[in-house]
This record gives sequence, structure tokens and C-alpha cells, in this order.
Amino acid sequence: EPADLTPTVNSPAAVEALKWYTDVMTNFTVPGSTSATFDDVVIAMQQGRIAMTVEGAPTAGRILDPKLSKVVGKLGFALPPGGVSGRFPPFAGQAYVIPAASENKAAAAAFLQWATSKDLMKRISLDSTFVAITRTSLWDDPEIRASHDYDYGHGSFAATYAETLRGAPEWYYPRIPEFKEIGDRLGRALQEAVVRSKSPEAALDDAQGDAVEIVKRAGYLK
Repeated sequence: EPADLTPTVNSPAAVEALKWYTDVMTNFTVPGSTSATFDDVVIAMQQGRIAMTVEGAPTAGRILDPKLSKVVGKLGFALPPGGVSGRFPPFAGQAYVIPAASENKAAAAAFLQWATSKDLMKRISLDSTFVAITRTSLWDDPEIRASHDYDYGHGSFAATYAETLRGAPEWYYPRIPEFKEIGDRLGRALQEAVVRSKSPEAALDDAQGDAVEIVKRAGYLK
């Protein structure tokens, strides 16, 4: 619960969602999907071995790299599917930081200003398949749109990406250091259900117990 960080990963809605996910992974994916890595998914899409995936936006440039891809001109983009409570696109990002103990804070700040500048980001993007563009102004740039819109008549990447960002909740995951451990534990629960070592109910019940222990150990719950 957002108000007090009580885990609720085994709610009835979560169990139903995991049952659906398990069914999809069991009956509607290619062999090896349960152990596929990030690169496995990208390459499978490039080679046309799979027809659909839910993946991070920056992969679009790699999947549609004209030097490697067999599906250029054949793909479209759409928002992630929604549920009964709405649509909640995953949202995450990375950040640059300057350590408090740095002896060259001014130089580091100058580097970060240069590295994230509009000019450099535009040059890198136009010279590569890099589309993890964080500046709205660049998505309005005609050259960027021409290079990375990937609109083949089946859904524009740039338009879909922008709409996804507008709908992404800032509370997509709790902003606490312990979330990584909780997220890893929940990922293991999904894997247990998909490979049928546990039922969806048992997998999430066990994950719930562990998640409660994690937040208690951190002092968020008594």
C-alpha cells in the first residue's frame, strides 16, 4: 500500500494477472521464452521469429537497425495493454551523480552538462540507433523524427513513446533502497509460476511473506 508500504503482491487481482501471464508464457510464446535474455528478445524480433513483445522503448532502434533487422517496415507500435483499473506503463530511468567526496565537482558538473546537452544527444541519436532521448524538444526536432519515428503505417514509435510517457505513473515502484530486493523476489515468484514449480497462488503467497519481512527488517513496518 502506498500509504504505509505494506506489501500486497498476493491480492486476488495479482493472482489473476499471474494466471494470465503464465497461460500466455506457456501457450503463446516460442520455445525458450521463459529463460530468454534481453538480447534474445531483441534478436528474435530483428529476425522475425516473434510477432509481438512488450519491451523498453530504447530497443526500438536496435530492433529496426537496417543493418541487422529483417522486419524494417513491417512493425508497428502501440501502448502497453491496460487492465480493469487503467493503463500503467512501466517507467524507469537512470541518472548521473556526483559523489559528495569528489575532488572535482565543478569539472564533473561541466561534463554532465555537456553529456546531456541537446546538441550532443541529437548528434549521438542521429549517428546511431540510440533512441533513449530524454528531451521533449528533441522529439519535436524534424531530423530526429525523420530518423527515429519508425512509422510504417502501423503505429508511430515517436507518438506512442510520447503517449506512454504521459501515462506512466511516477509511483511505478516504491522509491526505497529495498525495492530491488523485493522486485527480485517477485520476479522469482513469476518464474516459479511460469515453470510450474509452484501454483500462482503459492508463488505469490510465498513472495508476500518474504516482502513483508524485507520491509519490516528495513523498519518501514512494525
